[in-house]
Amino acid sequence: MTASKSGQARRKTAKRPPTYYKNLRQELAAKDRTAPKHADNNKKSKASLLKKWSRFCSEIDEPPKASSEQLS
Repeated sequence: MTASKSGQARRKTAKRPPTYYKNLRQELAAKDRTAPKHADNNKKSKASLLKKWSRFCSEIDEPPKASSEQLS
């Protein structure tokens, strides 16, 4: 453990495997839990990012959907 400026030790967090989060998402989906609605500024940022992505894809002559699938 490392000491912070105030002299107290920090607690180490346990790293969880990806399967933990996959199972958690499945459990929440079964309970009909939905993601929260995005704020207006977040929507604007997403729109800006999508425009930039589309412009980039047009420069490399690839459709945006195909390019994003190759990245994941």
